[in-house]
Amino acid sequence: AATRRSEFDALQFEIEAMRRHASIGGYIITEFTDVHWECNGMLDMQRTPKMPMDALVSLNSDTILIVDRSQGAWRVGEQRNISVSLSHWGASTLEHAELRWQIEGQNISGQQTIATAIPTRSTTPLGELGISAPAQAGLYRVQLALFLGEKRVAASSLRMAVYPALAKPALPVRSYGTDSLHDALTRRGFAI
Repeated sequence: AATRRSEFDALQFEIEAMRRHASIGGYIITEFTDVHWECNGMLDMQRTPKMPMDALVSLNSDTILIVDRSQGAWRVGEQRNISVSLSHWGASTLEHAELRWQIEGQNISGQQTIATAIPTRSTTPLGELGISAPAQAGLYRVQLALFLGEKRVAASSLRMAVYPALAKPALPVRSYGTDSLHDALTRRGFAI
């Protein structure tokens, strides 16, 4: 199951990367089924789906949310900004949209009104969502959805691996790297 989920995650990453560019008007998914020498199809050799087909349909719909998936692991209670864009190839401009998000199984959610109209045949940045990781370490999923009134237009999700806070290191650390390395170590509690 984990391998199949990873295959879908990789396909989702590829499709979202292409859909970030409005100049790319289409794409083809090859390897519909696995064969003896390749196992990267959407169906196995017995033609059984290897990934959730409803998620694949949603990923290839006219309008999709594209979430920044480069976040990596989180620490308990850590706050981050997640960039979200919308690839919209629907028939009409979207106006008065609202972006809603929630961490599954947690009482952590939010919403953001999209002030600008979203034209058709475009990829539009919707902004950044400030999200705090839960207070308990674990694996979570952030569900995101774009609504026009109460009608859901697009949805996506982001896996969130949350780890315990780091214990403060006992020994000081010297940094001979870049300012970004120094900043990253300081944020993680190291005395530089």
